[in-house]
Amino acid sequence: MSPILNLVRVIALLGFLGPAFTSNAAEKPRTTMTTNDSVISHHIGRFSIQVPQSMIVANRSTRFRFRELQDLIVDAHQNQSSAYETIWTQRLSEIKDMRAPEGKQQVIKDTRVLDQNGNRTRAVAYYGNTDIPKMVYWDVLNGANNHALWIRWNGKEAAMERMLQINLDIARAYHPHPPTTPPPKENVFFLEHGYIALPYLEQEEAYARFEGHPLGLKLRIQTNETHKDEPQNEGLLGRLTAVLATGFAAGVDIEK
Repeated sequence: MSPILNLVRVIALLGFLGPAFTSNAAEKPRTTMTTNDSVISHHIGRFSIQVPQSMIVANRSTRFRFRELQDLIVDAHQNQSSAYETIWTQRLSEIKDMRAPEGKQQVIKDTRVLDQNGNRTRAVAYYGNTDIPKMVYWDVLNGANNHALWIRWNGKEAAMERMLQINLDIARAYHPHPPTTPPPKENVFFLEHGYIALPYLEQEEAYARFEGHPLGLKLRIQTNETHKDEPQNEGLLGRLTAVLATGFAAGVDIEK
């Protein structure tokens, strides 16, 4: 079965969940817990989930087309240009402190300024694996309005120019998304503060952990591609239904 490409809404009403959920939850007596906590939507990858308003995102990570992605919001009280340069300079300093592989005189291979259409874009190529001297990492920092997007990917040194171009294509497809703004109608991939306006092509993964519920519940959501055929009525929606009913399903984890 090919990966799910359409944005769907997964509703998890945690105010009506049972007790602590584990793979052997059926062995424990079930109780019903309720709360009047209202729900709000969170966009995760290509999906949207509603969770109680009291819960906050405690951890989040994203991989898009094999690349690690992270978007940040620059403090509105700071000068955006100087704040952006501070983020960039700090990362360069971290890379320079790394140990170069044997046979390489320095860690950093190349740095570039690639500003375009009002966006501030910086890129650094470096040897980030001391055991593989021919492996190069590209870190790209793209600034759009008061948002900054990090993209990191590694590959063979001989393919570094192609790697950089793909990273830049992703960076230029990033759009900030304020919480009060309705999601776009097209099929996009959401990060924490914005989205990538590109269709599914290859490996995607999104993870989020929510905490802070009045009843002590925690929710972990992880989405990733699968090419494995699943029984009828399964898939992400089927597995979420299973976790609500039985307390166990792969990829969805709710804790007390």
